[in-house]
Amino acid sequence: MILDGLSQDLRLAYRALFRRPGPTIAAVLTLALGIGVTVSVFTFFSAVLIRPLPFERPRDLVQIWKTTLNPPSNQNIFSLEEFEALTTSHSLAGIAAYVNAKPVIGRGVTSEQVNAAYVSPSLFATLRVPPAVGRAFSEEDGKAGAAPTVVISHSLSKRLFPSEADPLGQSLTLDDKVYTVIGVMPPTFEFPLSADVVQLWMPLGAFFAGRGPRVSSLYVVGRLKPGMPIAEAQTELSQIESRSRGGAPQPGNEFGTRLVALSEAVSGDAKPLLGLLLAATCMLLGIASANVANLQLARGAARLRDQGIRIALGATRLRILRERTAEAFLLAITSAALALIIAQLSLDYLKRLTPNIPRIKDASIEWRVLVFAILVAVFVTFIMALVAAVAPRSLGTTQALKSEGVGLTRRRTPVGSLFLVLEVAFALPLLVGAGLTIDSLYRLSRVELGFTPKGVFAMTVSTSPGEVRQRAKLTSLYGEILERIRALPGVTSAGVSSIRPLTGGGVTESFKSARAVEADASSPNWAWRSAISEQYFSTVGTQMIEGREFTSADHATGNALAVINQEMARRYWPNINPVGERLSVEGGLTYEIVGVAGNARNSLDAQPEPHMYIPYWQGPPSGSLSILVKTPTSAAVLAPSLRSAVASVDPNRAVASMRGMEDYVDDWLVSYRFRASLFAVFGGLAVVLTALGLYSVMSFFVTQRTTEIGVRMALGSQAGSVVLLVMARGMKIASIGVVFGLFAAVAMGRLLSRFLFGVSNSDPKIFVGATLLAILVCVAAAYLPARKAATIDPLKALRYE
Repeated sequence: MILDGLSQDLRLAYRALFRRPGPTIAAVLTLALGIGVTVSVFTFFSAVLIRPLPFERPRDLVQIWKTTLNPPSNQNIFSLEEFEALTTSHSLAGIAAYVNAKPVIGRGVTSEQVNAAYVSPSLFATLRVPPAVGRAFSEEDGKAGAAPTVVISHSLSKRLFPSEADPLGQSLTLDDKVYTVIGVMPPTFEFPLSADVVQLWMPLGAFFAGRGPRVSSLYVVGRLKPGMPIAEAQTELSQIESRSRGGAPQPGNEFGTRLVALSEAVSGDAKPLLGLLLAATCMLLGIASANVANLQLARGAARLRDQGIRIALGATRLRILRERTAEAFLLAITSAALALIIAQLSLDYLKRLTPNIPRIKDASIEWRVLVFAILVAVFVTFIMALVAAVAPRSLGTTQALKSEGVGLTRRRTPVGSLFLVLEVAFALPLLVGAGLTIDSLYRLSRVELGFTPKGVFAMTVSTSPGEVRQRAKLTSLYGEILERIRALPGVTSAGVSSIRPLTGGGVTESFKSARAVEADASSPNWAWRSAISEQYFSTVGTQMIEGREFTSADHATGNALAVINQEMARRYWPNINPVGERLSVEGGLTYEIVGVAGNARNSLDAQPEPHMYIPYWQGPPSGSLSILVKTPTSAAVLAPSLRSAVASVDPNRAVASMRGMEDYVDDWLVSYRFRASLFAVFGGLAVVLTALGLYSVMSFFVTQRTTEIGVRMALGSQAGSVVLLVMARGMKIASIGVVFGLFAAVAMGRLLSRFLFGVSNSDPKIFVGATLLAILVCVAAAYLPARKAATIDPLKALRYE
């Protein structure tokens, strides 16, 4: 009986919906759009923040950072000496270290550079993921003199050894050294979890061959013992770190360690960003739902006479409510099915648009997302059924029987107006968010870079860990490569640098100088340090403010030289010309300043900081140098010649990361462009849906008041006064929505504040502009029904009275 009743309700609902297919299709498309966009963003949110990490007991895994005072930072990496001290902790069930690498597989023209990591033997045990085939590293594998071994990923195994059933024991040439494959990880294993998937893992001992144990280069992860609070473990590790410094004081706990959940460390800034986007899509869904509710309200009002007849013939209100609920259910389910298609299309678009967020590539519509879509559909069904139940409740049977298609009732139902207020209130913060993010993107794209990226591209040449401290060898290598590249047709100039512009990091150096002021009395003067060659500044287009840049003649002299940037000169030599000054750095080296260069940005969204440049053939050795080439020719055309130039010096060197500097600028803009694009889409959809909502409400209002308008016009009212009457009603509703929307817009601005650049989160121009746009859209949406009201024929309207 129950199933028969439900089946009958659904059949009646289907006929009722498609008796007037236009409003039904509009409702389905509106709701599908709202649910689809929400589901696609929730899919991202689930992939990055909800889905657990693919390890056993992932909540016990923590990322361990070192905290420092100079420069102030709570996210620093460790030296081997410090890591070995941390292994004595009693709070951890396991601890491991790793450092990213890009070794070269193969030799000569067949060589390629891959993403890899040097790891401590304890890594796989700490993560509790053993190799699928073979074994993990032992302590013996990492010792000096041990045979080189490597563990590879499942995908790399299939690519390199497609015909081998068992790749164990196979040889692999990495950075001109032959390694033996001892293990293959499971297909789903990834670590470190980043946008660049790691393909192979090597013993950490191989990385430190030729490096000192005090070089800070290690990322550290740990596994807490069961029931161990993270704060207690952090206290113990900070004490260990303090002892490893020789008992150095820790004022304000600014030295020591900081532990964060590994899932939080992986997601980084993605959590607040995705949370904000999810909130924005929920607002868009609210607008779509309110629109559909208004359509249902108008549909219900148009059927009051039919409903009155049925009630007079004995139908109960419960029966009417069941039918309205069935209609809402069909609308919601149809919309949810279409929404999944829209969600998949939106997901593909978002993946192409999204910046490099770890795990985002694995986002897919899974069971969590399906449950979310169903819950959203059920919620919307409940809202629409509630509207259908409440809206006609105040209308008696007799009054309903008197109502006709044109003059429904003079009693005004506030439910539709309430939904419209919500639509405007939700649309305004989305418009403000779009304005703030677009303005941030515009301002960031106009930042003075301090260099000219057009026509400059960078590349790297592979070097092995053992070559890092062989400064003479690397100086000779890069000198020959630069000589061959500069001789190529189409090359204007070329140089090398250990830190190319816009790297966002590097090595800091403390220094002393006789006439330099102390910018901070509590800490020594410091600056970022780069090792560069001659022609570097002319290649990247950084202007020399004072003095000169390095020249090829400086190779022959034994003078230790330095060029500083304008910010370093302003901060430490504010009243004198620093050219000719001498500065002493750690290790006893003293450099003479020969030039002051412009402020080349190390980070696009941060102010320039002190930066000193030294010749790459002097000072501390640097094994990883970027080669920068200036040319009017495109990189794609010049790339074969560059590879040939490198091969002519050493055929076993691999050339990698060949990209234009404009691409690196674009990398900094991509996250701002992502936010601006999404908020622009959300804001645009919100405006369109709000306009449609206001249009439908005002059309319903005109239909509802047809008889009254006819009487007014019969008594002499002009068309203009009728237009004003209708528009006043619409603008009253919209104004209330704008007032509430401004409060929501202020909250949106505060949430967006950490993602903005160069613009206040309460910028009055943007708030006023967004408010005016919302009001203009509402005026346009209300004007069309008002014009229709002004054309009503009084005789035809009064005929129904």
